[in-house]
Amino acid sequence: MANKLSLTNTQFITQDAQQAIMQQELQNIKFKLEQASKTLAQKELIIDSLELDLEHMIDQLIKFQQCRKPTPSNQQWISRTVPGLQHEMNAHA
Repeated sequence: MANKLSLTNTQFITQDAQQAIMQQELQNIKFKLEQASKTLAQKELIIDSLELDLEHMIDQLIKFQQCRKPTPSNQQWISRTVPGLQHEMNAHA
């Protein structure tokens, strides 16, 4: 009978030790999950910030390109001859 009690006590001790190990492993997994969640949240914030920066850069490029496009009035001014220049060129020819 004492042998059976000793065996039962040993089994309880073993089960307690296994439960303690499993509890520790669960805590480690929870900690790693929390860390991964924080890292993911930080990366999402960075991605959102980069998306906003990219949208702003695209808007600025579009504005810059629109400013660089010659307007019809600018084109007319550039393509017209300088007064008197054509007359001088014909006189030399």
